[in-house]
Order: sequence, then C-alpha cells, then structure tokens
Amino acid sequence: MKKLPKMFVEQLYEDTAKSIKFSLINLLQKSEFRDNINTLKNEGWLDWEILVGVKSIVLTFRKEKLKELNLTKQQTWEKIGEKSEDGETENDDEVPMNLLNLNNLRTHLISGRKELGKLFKYRKIDVKHDDFFDLKKIK
Repeated sequence: MKKLPKMFVEQLYEDTAKSIKFSLINLLQKSEFRDNINTLKNEGWLDWEILVGVKSIVLTFRKEKLKELNLTKQQTWEKIGEKSEDGETENDDEVPMNLLNLNNLRTHLISGRKELGKLFKYRKIDVKHDDFFDLKKIK
C-alpha cells in the first residue's frame, strides 16, 4: 500500500506540469512568481503541492475566461476538464500575476491539501522529480 501514494504523487507531478506548461514558462520569467515559489518552499510546501495550487489558480482563471463565451455550466466544466487533461497551448491567455500572489497561492495550497488529504496521508510523501520551477528545464 505504501507504493500507491508514491505512484499517485509521481503521476501528479507529470500530469500537473504538463497541463500548465505554458503558464509555468510565462510565470517563471517573473521574479515575483519565483520569489513566491521560494517562499512557499521555505515554508515547507512540497513542489507537487505548489504545482497543484498553481494549476488550481490557472484553471480557475480559464474557467472565468470561458464565462465570456456564454457557455452552459456543463459546457464550461467539460472545457475545463479538457484543458486539465490535454494541457494548455501557446495561444491560451496569460494568467495575470496578481492571481498568483502569496495569499492566493496559500489559499489554493491549503484547499488542495484538504482535498488530497482525503485520499492519502500524503503530506510527507514526495518522490524524485524534475525541477518544474527551473525555466531552463521545462522549455
């Protein structure tokens, strides 16, 4: 049973980084974002928790942008599901940095921890992974 949570975290790294690749590339060019990531890491947040929090903010932003298309609630959730699974494209709108301030990031991190904590006692679980916050490694 110990392997299941680690496999889950490995898959979480892979899927999350893929789904927000272009946002990460844009955000990592901003010193404020890099500073926020370093602050969160120094507070003890794991990389995968931070990735999940960033993804949550990115998808919330994309969901709000979809409202401009006057889609039904179901259509909106279907599009968000597609974006979450298929990932972003270079043509997607850039996520405004003000949405990724420390307070908003912490809120999404805590929310993610509560949701994922229902599945596993994962807080101490981490696996060897690429540095998804190093711009040179994700391009």
